[in-house]
Amino acid sequence: MRTRRNAMQYLEIYFKNMEEMVDFVRRANTVEADVDLQFGHILVDAKSIQGVLAMGCGCHAKAVVHSQDPEDLERLKAKA
Repeated sequence: MRTRRNAMQYLEIYFKNMEEMVDFVRRANTVEADVDLQFGHILVDAKSIQGVLAMGCGCHAKAVVHSQDPEDLERLKAKA
């Protein structure tokens, strides 16, 4: 029996202001796969504006994309 591992992709992010946070949530919602944001030991749903804004500006985060598709990661990197 073979088990398939779920691949994850990572993207380091720094939010300078609230507009960048809102833009990131919009981009995260274009990805079909689950996307999380990790702030230290805290993990929030990157598609949730409330969760992302609760972290505040001026913080470093790591986006975790639960997908093997490289286009999903590119969607997160793309600026509007």
